[in-house]
Amino acid sequence: MSKGHKPHVLAHKWFYEFGTRHNMSIKAGRKLRDMRMVCRIAGVRSTEQSEESVLDESRKRCRIAGVRSTEQSEESVLDESRKQRRIARVQKGKTKEEKSMFLEIKGIHRSFGAGENRVEVLKGIDVEMERGELCVLLGPSGSGKSTLLNIIGGIDSADSGYISIAGEKTADMSEKALTAYRRKHLGYIFQQYNLIPNLTVRENIEVGAYLSEKPLNTDEILEVLGLTQHQHKMPNQLSGGQQQRTAIGRAVIKNPDILLCDEPTGALDYNTSKDILKLISDVNEKYGCTVLMVTHNDAIQNMADRVIKLHDGTIRSNIVNADKTDAALLEW
Repeated sequence: MSKGHKPHVLAHKWFYEFGTRHNMSIKAGRKLRDMRMVCRIAGVRSTEQSEESVLDESRKRCRIAGVRSTEQSEESVLDESRKQRRIARVQKGKTKEEKSMFLEIKGIHRSFGAGENRVEVLKGIDVEMERGELCVLLGPSGSGKSTLLNIIGGIDSADSGYISIAGEKTADMSEKALTAYRRKHLGYIFQQYNLIPNLTVRENIEVGAYLSEKPLNTDEILEVLGLTQHQHKMPNQLSGGQQQRTAIGRAVIKNPDILLCDEPTGALDYNTSKDILKLISDVNEKYGCTVLMVTHNDAIQNMADRVIKLHDGTIRSNIVNADKTDAALLEW
């Protein structure tokens, strides 16, 4: 093989030869097209691999995907292809070490006031989160939860330290860059719904789509949120739970990397609160976004992957929850 060939070119050539040898049909050719994507996901793009290791890896992945068996149905091959693409979308080609540092919060200090009236709200916060985690930020009123959430969201700035999402540090950003950062990475769910009163449910959700380069499908979001039959109603025609579902839809349709939830059930009754928590958990599972939820309700920690407890501006504990409870089964 020529040294000038790139790994993905070699992989494509191998697939062509494979298809020629077996005299595959047009449908089989479509399978190969999908499998090329599987092999690229498997690492064919890595220029550090030798040509032989690339081909070995591609053959291995193709065997796993079922390409060697022409008796497999087209449906099963496509299912495997879709599965691999979903994995790649969540991992985005990162190593385990890089994933563990998806969200970095380092040395965050924040105070308000001056002189004798100066109050230090955050006193050196250090924490890391993996991509796709559902994290609950727990603590009493005045512990610094919402201030930390606002700094992560780029709404407030720290006196020192930095926030990094996927390698982008907010401390280094101009106001214009911060705006782009919020649009690219973040979705917000507030205690108050903040819906636009003269827009329908569907239109309020679509506001979030306009802010994203990769929005999700509006009809799919409406279906997931149970709002399809209410999509043409105005906010004043909705219950509190339906309004919060609409607010969640507006945040989620952006397809954000991180979903920031500031007391999302604070204005809701018990049963509606459980419905909203279940919905947030389902969104986390379905779309793979990292969720950071602020609450003072101790029971909510049981549904989280990670529980961070704040007290008086410091982290008292940072625990990975090995025994999660389904949100629908929470009691308080």
